[in-house]
Parts: sequence; structure tokens; C-alpha cells
Amino acid sequence: MLKIALRLRGGFGWKPRLAIFGAVLLLAALPAAADWVTISTTDGLVDPNWPAPLYATDCTNANIVDHMEIRNAWIVNDGTEIAFRIETCNTTTSYQNIRMVAGLDCNHDGDFVDVDPGGDRRIVQIIPYASIQDEVEVYDGGTYLIYELAGHSERIGANFEWRLPLSYLEPACRGSLDRGDPVNWLGIGLATVQMGFPSPTIVDQTPYQQWYIPLDYGDAIHIDPTDCTGYPTRLNCNAARHGLDSTLLLGALADPDPGNLQDADATADDLNNEADEDGVIPSLGVDWTAGGSGSLDITASDNGYVNCWVDWALNGNWADAGEHVINDTAVVTGTNTLTFTVPAVTFPNNFTARCRLAPAAGQANSVTGAVEFGEVEDYVWAFGAAGNRPVPLTLDISLPVTDTVQLDWAPTPSNESYLILRSTLPYFQPGDGGVTSVPDDAAPYDDPGVAGNPLAPATLFYAAQGQVTTSTPDLVSGLSNRVGLFEFSLVPGTLP
Repeated sequence: MLKIALRLRGGFGWKPRLAIFGAVLLLAALPAAADWVTISTTDGLVDPNWPAPLYATDCTNANIVDHMEIRNAWIVNDGTEIAFRIETCNTTTSYQNIRMVAGLDCNHDGDFVDVDPGGDRRIVQIIPYASIQDEVEVYDGGTYLIYELAGHSERIGANFEWRLPLSYLEPACRGSLDRGDPVNWLGIGLATVQMGFPSPTIVDQTPYQQWYIPLDYGDAIHIDPTDCTGYPTRLNCNAARHGLDSTLLLGALADPDPGNLQDADATADDLNNEADEDGVIPSLGVDWTAGGSGSLDITASDNGYVNCWVDWALNGNWADAGEHVINDTAVVTGTNTLTFTVPAVTFPNNFTARCRLAPAAGQANSVTGAVEFGEVEDYVWAFGAAGNRPVPLTLDISLPVTDTVQLDWAPTPSNESYLILRSTLPYFQPGDGGVTSVPDDAAPYDDPGVAGNPLAPATLFYAAQGQVTTSTPDLVSGLSNRVGLFEFSLVPGTLP
């Protein structure tokens, strides 16, 4: 159970110094993540759109006065703010000496007492009453008051609501950090506290709960965290972000991140945990034409609406005319090919792009902001001099003469050249030890002297990649299928 101690600090309208300093780990069953809702704590109304309570009980505890006993408790994250609500079993004429407290176990160790760095947080509601101003206070895991925010709480009868912008919290305190991983939830607890000397008293509290709400951000480069004129990938710049609490995804994979993974190649999130930037690629075999058109193959796990932007101006944002290339376009389950206008850009070049998938039109038609479901993916796409990208191949193998292996494939104008790879191992990858690679200009490719030669390996495996060498850096496609040469010595009366 939660243990809370409060210390009063002097001054007009005394307020609490609060520390949640101990918790027995009571792991409840992993609750379903709450829906994202818009919570107002300044409207004088009990918001009707809260999801199901995270905690609910009856009002039969004789040891707790009704106006302090928790009937229901909620927590919700709308991608912009984290909000809390407690409903008590009854009201009282005065809440002047009562506090509502939410604890966030940001490092997942079963308590709320850890201080910075990487410490826990306690979010305290100063209940508006008479001359007492409504306020929310944020403490670390000790007694240090970090923030005070006015206008973020209200009380209506026996209902108490308070909220905090996510930007006031450390990334680890904003939600769970691993989609589908039961270890990476955010631990929470809520309590009612009665002020008094020599020390305040916890009157009622919820069990320690595992709260699961993962967030996905983009990973395009954001050089200066204080400057929001570039690619918006940080929370303080209202970054594009999605709650991964559904099966609506770009591609097959998605993993959450704390919003601090950015690099020049827009691969920081892709290289962290799962390689989840798998939903959007320039259409294979289709060159992008300056002053003409381009196309994208967008894979959606379910029906939704897609928005994409390309930084044609190469100025570090997606704010210029013509850069919103796909605008609230409906897509269906599977791969969707969408075309758009390409301005008079210069090739070869690298272009930074962002695509967002959302359940409904109008939800993700901005490069910023939060959407409850779906996914955001950022990319840097390089193109050759003809606006081309390399296309994967399908190899055929034959033995046109006694000692020569011949590889053949269907050429495509998007491939300016090819790379042939050979190994004695079937499941090799480029760069593995023992793998040889040979540049080639066109099909077919002949590898002489490897068949019927007692000095050559009995088994060889081949694959190929398409190349674009007029880009910077050189581009290569994924590996083709692997084909092999097998030679066996047959001895009468034996099995090979």
C-alpha cells in the first residue's frame, strides 16, 4: 500500500511538502489502457467521457469517513496531458485540509520514493475551496517541489480532477516504453490525504497499479531542443505522436519511445528495439520525376487515413507549399500505392519525409499533435540522378557451359548497376565473413570455373542487389532470392 508523508511549508495559505516514501508491491492484473479523452479541469463540470475506472470499490469501509473513501479512481493520457480523477463516497462542507495525490513509479521498481535523476513523481491536487486557489504541485520522490501550476484542477461535489502536461514530466513518467512488454508499464497509485499536525494522514488509497499506455514519436533530426522551427519530433514542440493501443499500424511493427530518439538519417527509433519503420517506401521500380510525379507504397494493418510530407526545400521542416504530398487519403488493409506531384527539385538528393496513419480523417493532417491510435514514421529517402531508387531482383541460375554458373534477372531502369554476392553458406548477409561481392553492369552474370572443378567448393550460394551509384551515398536494394550450385560425387552402391 502507499505510504504518504507531508511536511508543511510556511507562507500565506500553507501548502504541503509531500513525499510518498514507501510502497509494498501489490501488482494488480494488467489493466487495459485507457482511451484518450479531452479532460477539462476548469469548466466547473464533471467530465462525462472518462473511460472505465482504473480502480473501483464499494463504500462500506467503516474505518474511512465517506468524504475521504475512494469510490472510483481514473487515469488517462491524451498524448498531451496526463489526467487523474478521484470520486469519493460522499461530500463534505470543507476540503480545505484535504489533498488528492497521484504517484508515478517512473523507474518501475515498486515504490514512489526515488529522486532525480530518473526519479519518481507525485502529482498533488490543491483542492479549490473558498480562498484556496486550485493548483497542481509536482514533487520528486523525496520532498522537492519541482513545479506549481495554477488552473489545472477542480472539485465538483465528491469528484476531483487534476491534470499535468506531459512536458512537465520526464520521458519515463509519460507512459510505458515497450509495446506488448509487460515489464515496461508505468506504476501508479492514488490516495486521499488529511492534513494535520504533527503529520498528515493517508485516509484511503488505491493498490499499486500497472498502467500501460505506450506513445510513438517520429525520429527525424531535431538539432536544437529549444527551437521548434525544424522537424517537430520533441514533445516541447508538440511533436507528432500516437498511442499504440490498437492494431492500426503502418507496416507490421511498432514500438514506443520516449520522444528523444532523433538522428540525421531518421533511423534512431528504427535502430532502437524493433525495426518498426516498415510501413512506407517509394514504390519499387517507379522513378520520381522533377516537375512530374512520385508514388509511395503504404502498408496499413487496417483501414485508416494517411498523411505524408516531404521536405522538398531541404530546409529542415515540412512547412513549405507542396510539401504535404498526401492529405487525409483513405487507405485499406494491405499495400496502397498513392501518387502525388513532385516539384522541380534536383536529383540526386536526399529528402526527409513523415507519414502518419490515423483511424479517421482530420486526426493526423498536421505534422504535429497527438492522435490516440495509429503510428508515425519518419524517413530519409535518397534518390539517384534519374529520381530512382534500387529495386530488388529475382535471380535464375543455369549452367550454360560445363564449368560456368550463369545468373540471370529481369533488368529495371531504376537499377543503374548490380552487386553479385557469393558464399559457401546459404543464409549469408552482405558484410559476413567469406562473402565475396562483385560489381556488375547488366544481366546475365557469368561465374566461370566453379562447376566440375575439384578445387572449387562443392556448394555455392548466390544473391544480388540492385544499385544506384549516382546518389550520395550509393544505394543498394535488399537481397534477391538465394540460388545455389550443388555438386555431389556418386559412388555405385552408396547414397550421396
